[in-house]
Amino acid sequence: MRNFVHMIQYVIKPVDGKTISGQVAALLALGAGWITLHMPDDASDAEVAGAIREAVGACGDSGVILIVRGKPQLVLDTVAPGDVRAGGVLISAAHGAPARVRELLGPHAIIGYEAASADEILPLAGEDIDYFTLPAGAMTPALGAVDIPIVATGASALPDGFSAYIKEI
Repeated sequence: MRNFVHMIQYVIKPVDGKTISGQVAALLALGAGWITLHMPDDASDAEVAGAIREAVGACGDSGVILIVRGKPQLVLDTVAPGDVRAGGVLISAAHGAPARVRELLGPHAIIGYEAASADEILPLAGEDIDYFTLPAGAMTPALGAVDIPIVATGASALPDGFSAYIKEI
């Protein structure tokens, strides 16, 4: 299909018994190229900043794309200027206008927009957004007219033995 990203964006978030850096290391071992850090909406700025620093440090010089969900100002304040290891943010309407976020983070940042429905994407198609996320069940043929990549989202966990399966492919 046209206009769809053909790569997996892996989501990491606080999970009992698993560190952010441990999750990043496991995904890098699988060959992940894109990781999105999702912190709970009620996480404090200090918790989010700590998780960003941990994820950036774990990414090292791997070249993986690291995106942080929400809090663009905090990403700017936490990541050293020019450090491309935190490549951008995934925002929604709650995080401000895409143009303001682009102005804040600069032209090099990857700006994703987390939409709940196709109706939310269509009016934003002309904005300076690099990609949209949308629940897989909300995809519609009307989105074929959007000339920005759309990433289908859905909750899933890696089953036991997944890394062995990937190596076989």
